[in-house]
Amino acid sequence: MTIALRHATVEDEERLFHWVNDPESLANKRLTQGTIPRAEHHAWLRATLVDAGSYLWIVESDTVPVGQVRLTRAQDAFEVDIFVTGSHRRHGHALAALKGALAELAASQPGAVVIARVMRHNTVSIRLFERAGFVTDDATNDHLIYRLDQGRRT
Repeated sequence: MTIALRHATVEDEERLFHWVNDPESLANKRLTQGTIPRAEHHAWLRATLVDAGSYLWIVESDTVPVGQVRLTRAQDAFEVDIFVTGSHRRHGHALAALKGALAELAASQPGAVVIARVMRHNTVSIRLFERAGFVTDDATNDHLIYRLDQGRRT
């Protein structure tokens, strides 16, 4: 199994639209309250692809698209969003993809702060970020805020 990242393009719109509206994805969204309309997703993707503060990659396993990783500048940090399709979960794909995205960010933005906001019920993502070297930085009633521990960056 080879996990690789490639930059997303407009040709990935349909795939990304289905992934963002996947029931498991929606169940773990912090701000999204329901299915994202196609027109809203279309506008979001176009804006994200030209935003210098956003990185959006498609995760591929042996050239088959299996998920996405996004790093978006939010004030003084980059915030992580990651999704791997159901049949490709629990095989190490998310950790490999996250590490790859962090390495690419480090190459283009040395010393960048990276955070992740994870719903408290999302134990799989909690384990993912902790395995990737993130530590709890803050918390709210519904989610934990993780920050990449620079000393453990992989």
